[in-house]
Amino acid sequence: MKSNTSERIPNDVIDAFELGPDGIEGTADDRDRPEGPRFDPGIEGTSDGYEFEIVANPVQGWTLSFNAAVTDARRTNSVLSPGTIGQQLQASQGKMANFFTRKTFLEGALKGFFVGGGLNWRDEALFGFVGNEPYFLDGYTKVNLLFGYKGKLSDKVRYNVQLNVDNLFDEEFERTSSFSRAQLGDPREVFLTTRLQF
Repeated sequence: MKSNTSERIPNDVIDAFELGPDGIEGTADDRDRPEGPRFDPGIEGTSDGYEFEIVANPVQGWTLSFNAAVTDARRTNSVLSPGTIGQQLQASQGKMANFFTRKTFLEGALKGFFVGGGLNWRDEALFGFVGNEPYFLDGYTKVNLLFGYKGKLSDKVRYNVQLNVDNLFDEEFERTSSFSRAQLGDPREVFLTTRLQF
């Protein structure tokens, strides 16, 4: 999840563009190859897709952001499994989306406090092949929250205290980190940060 803490964000920002074909290559040696899905020592493919992003400030102090991507990555060559040519490229994320909102209180008893939250959604991802059959990692949705306060100690010294809770519901998931590896996602994490600005 990415958030922009600056209050000076344009009221409406919309960005959409197409991703053109792009050659992709991956390698995996025997040490990285697990017992289940089979990995090629050399894979070639092309990808094409779309991304969309919108950022808006409905009212002063309130920010909303949303972005999504759809990618179609396909094998164009396979040394070990020619029968998989034309199938989805392993370690590719076909669909994904992120949403985040943050509200900063600018007046009243809660002035200086802020609260925010969001979610990260990932569709199932191709991890490899068992023979010519694809093996997918399950999709998942991760929820994150934050709370904090911004104040000042003097006219020249400001401070920020922020509490983050990542993966609020302790979602268990796996994600691909390369063409030959998968790793468990981080469990629920809670951390507090402070910052002084002179």
